[in-house]
Amino acid sequence: MSRKPIDILGIPWTVEFIKMRDEDLWGRSVNASHRIDLATEAQLPKQQQTLFHELIHAISSSVMPPEADVSEAIVKPMSRALWHVLRSNPEWADWILGKRADMP
Repeated sequence: MSRKPIDILGIPWTVEFIKMRDEDLWGRSVNASHRIDLATEAQLPKQQQTLFHELIHAISSSVMPPEADVSEAIVKPMSRALWHVLRSNPEWADWILGKRADMP
């Protein structure tokens, strides 16, 4: 198991790479303990995509009212779309992340 800290809106969370018991589950966010679990058995691109997915869950739990329904029907397509846009446009991803000063 590997643990890495991640700051989510000023709140310290942890990303843990663990063996998932459910072969259909690639990740999960545990709001109560501020932890995101990612499957060690997943390939890197799947781990990256899953991290985007779980980040949306984690962010939603911090900024949305409890009665808001941030369901898988919303999170799944939004996280996939964001991941694909950034992967398809690495120069924009670098600019967004401050790795380049000039606009692509």
